Amino acid sequence: RISQEGLLYNIKFHRRLIMQDALQSYRDFLRIYPTVAQRVEAQHIASYLGITRHSLSRIRKKLSTKNKS
Repeated sequence: RISQEGLLYNIKFHRRLIMQDALQSYRDFLRIYPTVAQRVEAQHIASYLGITRHSLSRIRKKLSTKNKS
């Protein structure tokens, strides 16, 4: 039962990622896994989100600039 719930959660999460733009996908990733972004390489996060490492870099820069304002 627990593994079924975990599988369903992962399927729903990945469906949301596909339906959202990259910025929203990364925001959701940070909300769900707040400490992972500091521990995992950007290329792995980008791959998980289905975006390029360069896109992730632009998104991170955009969010950091927004947070400084």
